Amino acid sequence: MNKKNNQGKEATKLIAGFLTKKALMWVIGAIGGPTLFFFFLILIVAGVVANLASSFFGHMFLGFNPNETTEQQQQQSAKVEQVYQNVASEWENGLDTQQQQIVEQFQLDMPYSTLLSLGKLKNNFASKTLQKDAQSYYNFLAPHYHWVKATGETITRHEVTVSGPKGTSTKECKTSTQTFTVWELVSANVWNGTFTATYKSQTTGSFNECSGSETTQPVLASYNMNYDHVRFRNAEYNFKILKQPTNQDDPLPYEIMYSVQPTIYDPMIQAWSSLYGQDPISSDTQGGFSLGGGLGGPAPTVSVAYLKYISINAQQVLNLINSWGTRSYFSVSDIQDIINGAKQMNVNPLLLLAITGAEQDFDSINAYGGEVQKYQTQLKEIDSNPFNLYGFWSVFHPGVNADGSGTPDLADSAVIAARTVASHLTVPPPAGMDAILYINSTLNPTHEVYATDVSWGEHVRTIFWQLSNGMQVKYPGVAG
Repeated sequence: MNKKNNQGKEATKLIAGFLTKKALMWVIGAIGGPTLFFFFLILIVAGVVANLASSFFGHMFLGFNPNETTEQQQQQSAKVEQVYQNVASEWENGLDTQQQQIVEQFQLDMPYSTLLSLGKLKNNFASKTLQKDAQSYYNFLAPHYHWVKATGETITRHEVTVSGPKGTSTKECKTSTQTFTVWELVSANVWNGTFTATYKSQTTGSFNECSGSETTQPVLASYNMNYDHVRFRNAEYNFKILKQPTNQDDPLPYEIMYSVQPTIYDPMIQAWSSLYGQDPISSDTQGGFSLGGGLGGPAPTVSVAYLKYISINAQQVLNLINSWGTRSYFSVSDIQDIINGAKQMNVNPLLLLAITGAEQDFDSINAYGGEVQKYQTQLKEIDSNPFNLYGFWSVFHPGVNADGSGTPDLADSAVIAARTVASHLTVPPPAGMDAILYINSTLNPTHEVYATDVSWGEHVRTIFWQLSNGMQVKYPGVAG
């Protein structure tokens, strides 16, 4: 999910926001000593200080001349940010679209605000060395990724008519196989820590005599992000921002980062959220599921007619799923929870069920390779999140405690999944583009994807139409 363009629109306002506050803190601290400094800090926390982005202090902190016109100041601000954004985007070099999506999913890219914080603290964005400095900061903190190139395959069955002698014909079942590349990000060393991940093979989809498809591919099994700021502290020392090496983090650069890019999940960055009157971002969001999800607030308006809520019978759809040999762990009440969540957000429940089919094979024995006993302790977690919200069921499992106690709350995860899908459908897809594929497309105005697997949309679309046809649901003017 490429956030550069969205962040760029707020460049001047965001930079001014943190620069003004910290400028006043620094100036008063320098003039009046510790007493005035801490007094002023209290005033900021209390919200007494107005936005003085155009004040003398704001200009001085940005490195601008207060005698410049507003237009000149805006041009300078835009120049600073553009240089740092361009340099920070070099992490994309050599990566294809799928790899870039995986990196962004786990926030393992290079935030330009990280580089910008060094530039501010080093020399206040000295214009003569602006580009050179930004490049030096990037080179020191550049991320390193370890990739494994794996392969997935989709097997499709369909019936064809074969002509015979004397005008006769016969029906034959044809099987086709399509392979595709799946990138596994095994580890990453980034500016604020190390990331590791493991993968497993998973088969989704099913056959119904001579129709249907199955896809087998590697999927994420587990991951861990170990946050530490050794590399960043080394950068501060290397560029003489710190006078000596230290194992203590200075909070100032992280406030700069938060002010410019508040959606970065990092404990040091999110620690500043309370000062700005915001709720901190949950670590679950780093798993890659849309930040548009959640339980609260009004339902987004779904713009695609056939993906709006329809009434279906829970028992009938469960019978259909099991008729495919799925061996689903879903109960009728589980299906009803998904239907209710879909209704609350005005989303077609068959779409939510299709997502569980693509993600966890309808919470079935097949999803675990038949080794149910091996996953017995995790079954509750899986049952509570068959959508793989926030990256994986092991990360987000509402109602289930760390020790395995508790009752899976599928109802909550169904609402979150429905809200997130709805948020991706508030704007109609471009002409000629399938609406389900649009949910996971980089063309979506949310600039977020549900899954890093580029074939995810096709899997969900196939299962959606299998469910719709099996339930004999017709959508006027739409063909599967």
